[in-house]
Amino acid sequence: SEQDKFIIDQYAMNGGAVLWLIDPIIAAMDSLRAREGFPIVPMDLNLDDLLFQYGARLNKNLIQDVQCAPHPFSTGFMGNVPQFELFEWLYFPIALPNSSHPIVNNMDAILLQFASSIDTVGNSNIKKTPLLTSSKYARSIYTGARVSHNIIKNKPEPGMFNQPNLTTALLMEGPIESLYKSRSNGKFVKAVKQSTGIDFKTASIGSKMIVVADGDIIKNGFDRQGNIYPCGFYKYTGDQFSNKKFLMNCVEYLCGINILEANSKTVT
Repeated sequence: SEQDKFIIDQYAMNGGAVLWLIDPIIAAMDSLRAREGFPIVPMDLNLDDLLFQYGARLNKNLIQDVQCAPHPFSTGFMGNVPQFELFEWLYFPIALPNSSHPIVNNMDAILLQFASSIDTVGNSNIKKTPLLTSSKYARSIYTGARVSHNIIKNKPEPGMFNQPNLTTALLMEGPIESLYKSRSNGKFVKAVKQSTGIDFKTASIGSKMIVVADGDIIKNGFDRQGNIYPCGFYKYTGDQFSNKKFLMNCVEYLCGINILEANSKTVT
């Protein structure tokens, strides 16, 4: 709601740090179980103008990346038993951090699912650091296209993956202005100030935010018995990705804990 957005805005104006984990697109593997595909439809969270004001634009797209995790798909039946085989699923990018920033320095691979890209916009005084990106061989598809498992049968030509290093996680640091600065004397701002007791501020001297264009990065998998897997564990291959470590590092950095350098491993 607009009131919730105003409260978050003022939290940031008062120096609060925010970790945004957002799905810009409605997409889930469950949608492919009963049908061949589904259209790319934006997730309207009423946050686009707020994030744009802070310096990030979450694109209404999905990333396809050659560097991806496999997913099981049915290949037929043996008797009455369905047979499944693992195929590379371009919509599950595997991000290998190449930044020297302490949040991701020397970090192992991170699994994303139906991730979107982020563009930097606006205020040049805000320092913007990409934390996670796609591989060199990636591309994005936008609203109007369809997600279909036919892509495993009819793979796109390699030359079509010509959008390298699409940003999927972005750190923003520096002075930001409130989205509601020009409405400080309006009825809405006055009403929220009165109902919440917020001392309205039009700008913040210094703020820190991390925006990740994939809400699934924090999601735990589970099996048919309801057993929950650790964050970042991919049950189809048994791989443990570094999702949890990445998220913990994000929280520690945003909270000003200077232990990341000490905990960073060195690869020789």
